[in-house]
Amino acid sequence: MPEKYQDPKPKNTPKPAKGPGGHPCTIDRLSYLSLEDFREKYWAKRPFILTNVTQNWDTSKFELDYLADKYGDHKVKMGWSQVIPFKHGHGHELVSLRYYIKEIMTKKLPPGMDPPYVFDLDNFFKETGEPLLDEMLLPPYFSAKKDVQMFLAVGMPNSGVQFHKHNDAWNVLVFGSKRWFLYPGNKLPPLYPVHMGIKDWLTDAYPNLDPEVAPIECVQQAGELLYVPESWFHATQCLEVTSGIAGQNAEAVTNAQHKWNEAYHALGAINPEDEDEDPTEAAEAVIQLYDDVLEEDPENQVALNLKSELLSNLGRNPDALPIAQKLVELSPKNARAHYALGMIYAHGNILGRAIDSLTLAHMLDPQNPFTLELLMDTMGQHNKRKYKKQLKELQKEHQRLQEAAIRQETRFDDYLPGAQFPNE
Repeated sequence: MPEKYQDPKPKNTPKPAKGPGGHPCTIDRLSYLSLEDFREKYWAKRPFILTNVTQNWDTSKFELDYLADKYGDHKVKMGWSQVIPFKHGHGHELVSLRYYIKEIMTKKLPPGMDPPYVFDLDNFFKETGEPLLDEMLLPPYFSAKKDVQMFLAVGMPNSGVQFHKHNDAWNVLVFGSKRWFLYPGNKLPPLYPVHMGIKDWLTDAYPNLDPEVAPIECVQQAGELLYVPESWFHATQCLEVTSGIAGQNAEAVTNAQHKWNEAYHALGAINPEDEDEDPTEAAEAVIQLYDDVLEEDPENQVALNLKSELLSNLGRNPDALPIAQKLVELSPKNARAHYALGMIYAHGNILGRAIDSLTLAHMLDPQNPFTLELLMDTMGQHNKRKYKKQLKELQKEHQRLQEAAIRQETRFDDYLPGAQFPNE
């Protein structure tokens, strides 16, 4: 095996209108990319797919049978697509790799079940050392060992991860095929956070997205590397059984991502149950971080959304309102934008306008339980008699969502009765 990554011929394929399986492809697919072009055209700017990356790897070491036999006793983090983004971007159940490959992947899934996905941050590589990393020859602009967090990714069809974002990352798919959906870092995904699995999102939400808020997308094939610029929201769906590996930069490379990371940790440090702690000062510091992002990019939808909602939660509705209105103007087909505006109207006791905004948010994202609950509460406060018929229908919808959530939580126990999950 060569000791250094060897570039294929400097020849690039044009970006196809349709990718594998007839799925749309709006990401550059390259067979060659120099370090200079990476830095100038793509680094922290836009995604790309690089083909033939594993041509000099011993890919047999990424086959599922080999992984189960060689590393089967090692624990990996497994999770469900809609839950992983809320668990710091990795799996949340600790299972043996052999158990996942030999037991979980071979069982027939009951209808409607969101398949679990191994998306393991560091745990596998900390336990095993770096034998698999030694097999990886990467382009010179990526590393698997220096200042990078490593993921093992193993999945079955329809498993994956819902929309989330983080520092710069590269993803190599050794076996299988995987569909990707991405939004630039300054664009707010229209249904965010997503309250359904990736499989249900593709059947129930994706076909109804307005073209104005449709994601960038493509299918990654075996042997290809996909680069995700930092701050870009992205979601994935495995189209078949997959095995791959990914690296995420330990540190941010842009000022905006530094600010996002600071804000994330600052908000996470606030303890609402601590009566001696005043969260206002910490929240004001976070607002300043959002202002720093908006100074560079005044139309950053993510910063506008987070700032408006945080200001409203602090009781500063007059400050929050024009920010939320600007967000709706920038992205009128975005459910989250209308939810934020409706929440601010509700906090300000402008209930009629709150109902209008929340109704539109619910129409755009009918699976979001928080929108539904706030809409019902606001209608009840405003005029329960006037909205009696609508409230009855909304209560039925809310009950259906609750029942579906309970089924999703209990379905895995029914699917593998008696399964034992080691505690972290």
